[in-house]
Amino acid sequence: MKKNNITFCSISYPKLPDAVIPNNKRLYYRFHGVPVLHKSSYKNEFLEKTYEGLMESINDGEIWIYFNNTWGTSAIEMQSFSRKKPDKTLRNLIDYSSCLSIY
Repeated sequence: MKKNNITFCSISYPKLPDAVIPNNKRLYYRFHGVPVLHKSSYKNEFLEKTYEGLMESINDGEIWIYFNNTWGTSAIEMQSFSRKKPDKTLRNLIDYSSCLSIY
């Protein structure tokens, strides 16, 4: 993956480890919602721990976080967490396509 400049996507997903797995200068992390997929919100403590893990894993690059817990307002609430961070390396996205896919 690194040879072809492909970024591995680390995830928070029910029943899977929440590990940050860096493999190049860009980190990508998706929050899917735990315990209810696409719905559950995250506590600030978990977001902070994940954020710190991302920051420790990157030297000079970008961090992309993707909120895919969009069944309701969880993703919007979670995005406000990332907007409070001063880092220019942090980018965030909300995946509204998952909202459409559940109907």
